[in-house]
Amino acid sequence: MTDAIVARRYAGAIFALGKEQGDEALSRYGSDLAALVIIRHNRHVRRIYLIEKSLFFAVGKLVVIAKKLFLSVLFKLCFCF
Repeated sequence: MTDAIVARRYAGAIFALGKEQGDEALSRYGSDLAALVIIRHNRHVRRIYLIEKSLFFAVGKLVVIAKKLFLSVLFKLCFCF
């Protein structure tokens, strides 16, 4: 399946959802799709988006690791005399 076919189906599904949910949702979905077009066609914006996305996931992983370490240390302090 080509990118154009996938994009057309995705846009059609988003439009149908927006119509069901009302004008506000349709407007919001339209803005989101417009932002995706900008990201897709502007090399600099796409690069910044990918950097931010990877930083977001890295921070998320660090938070999970920090929580596990904290709980591990807390458990040792409370139960290992």
